[in-house]
Amino acid sequence: MGKNEVIRLERESAIQVLKPKLIMTLANLIEESSDRAEFLKLCKRVEYTIRAWYLLQFEDLMQLYSLFDPVHGSQKLEQQKLSPQEVDVLEQNFLKYLFQVMEKSNFKIATNEEVEVAQSGQYLLNLPIVVDESKLDNKLLRKYFDKHPCPNIPDFADKYVIFRRGIGLDKTADYFIMEKVDIIIARCWKYLLRLTKMDKFFSKKKKAQRKKKNISLLDEEDLFVERIRLEKMELSIQNLLCKNTIQEPTFDRIIVVYSYQQNLAQYQNLITQSMYEKQLDSGRGTLLHLCDDVIQQEVKEVIIAFYILMEQGKATALDLDKWCEELIKEQFNDDCNFDVDDAVQKLEKLGIVTRDTLGRYNCVGLKRANEIIGTTTEEVVLKAKQDFTANA
Repeated sequence: MGKNEVIRLERESAIQVLKPKLIMTLANLIEESSDRAEFLKLCKRVEYTIRAWYLLQFEDLMQLYSLFDPVHGSQKLEQQKLSPQEVDVLEQNFLKYLFQVMEKSNFKIATNEEVEVAQSGQYLLNLPIVVDESKLDNKLLRKYFDKHPCPNIPDFADKYVIFRRGIGLDKTADYFIMEKVDIIIARCWKYLLRLTKMDKFFSKKKKAQRKKKNISLLDEEDLFVERIRLEKMELSIQNLLCKNTIQEPTFDRIIVVYSYQQNLAQYQNLITQSMYEKQLDSGRGTLLHLCDDVIQQEVKEVIIAFYILMEQGKATALDLDKWCEELIKEQFNDDCNFDVDDAVQKLEKLGIVTRDTLGRYNCVGLKRANEIIGTTTEEVVLKAKQDFTANA
C-alpha cells in the first residue's frame, strides 16, 4: 500500500478488564480455599465501602443535573424561584462535580492536536460528526475554565468539551472507490500546483496555520501504533482495483459536554420527551453510567494493589506500580498506566495497609482486613433477605 505511519499514543490509566473477571482470576491464583473465601469477601466489602464513599457526591451530582435537564430542568428551576446568580452558582457546582467524576473515571480532555487528527479526513471508519456551534452556549464552560484552569484545553473549550478514554484499533477492508477517486484528484491537483509554482503560496498558508507545535519528550512506556491510510497508498493498477485494508487508532469512549442555547420548546421539537428518556446516551443515562464507572475503576485499583502486596510483601510505590502493571499485562493482556498513588491512598483510607519509615507499603492479612472494614450495610440487608427466604 505504500509507506505507513507509526504514531505514539499515551498509555491509559483505565483498567479495561471487567471487575468480575478480575476478581475471579485473582481468586483462582490463591491456593488455600480459606484464603480464597476471605479474598472474595474482602472484594465485596471493598466495593460496598467505596460505593458508600461516593454516594452523597453522586446524589448531589444527579440532583444538580435535574435542574438543568433539557426536558424537565426549566420547570424545576421555576419552582425553586432562584435568582440568575444562584442558578449560575449551581451550574458551576454541577460542572465541578462532573469534571471530578470524569477524572476519577480516567477520562481526559481531548487536545487540539487530537481533534485536528480526527477532523483531517483520515478517519474513514467513523461517521462524520458536525457541530453547529452557533446553537451552543459559550459562557458556561468559559466561566468554569476561568475558575479552574486546565492545561492543554482545546480552542473550542468555551463551547463544548470532548472527553476521551481508552485506545482501540479499527481495521477494515474495502474497495473505497470514491476515496480513491478523491486521492487521484488531489494528487493531480498537487502536481498541477507544483508545475505552476503555486504550491509555494499554499505551503506558506499552511505553515502559518501550524505555528503551534507541541514538543513532548518521548516516554519509553508509550504505545506505538501503525496507521494504514489510503493517503499513503502507491498509485498502481493493483491498488486501485483491489480491496485495501486501512487501520486507524480510535478512542474507545467519547463523551461530549455542552450547554444548549435554545429554550425548552425548541429543544422538544428536536427530540420528544419519551425518546430522550429512553436514550442510552441521554444526559441522565450517561451520568448514571459514569457514576458506576468511577466505582468500578476505584474497586479494581484497590483489589489489584492489595493482591500484589499480599503476594509480594513490602513494596515501595515504584515497585508496587511496576508489579501491578505486570500483573495486568500477564493475566489480562492489557497495557495500563496503573495509578498507584490513587490506589495506595484508598488502601490507607480503608486502613488495610501500613507504611514503614522507609516508605514501603505492607498489607494486613486477609482475615484482619475484613475485620477492619467490618460488616457492611449491604451484607446485613442480604443476610436479612436470606433469613426471610429461609423462614418463608
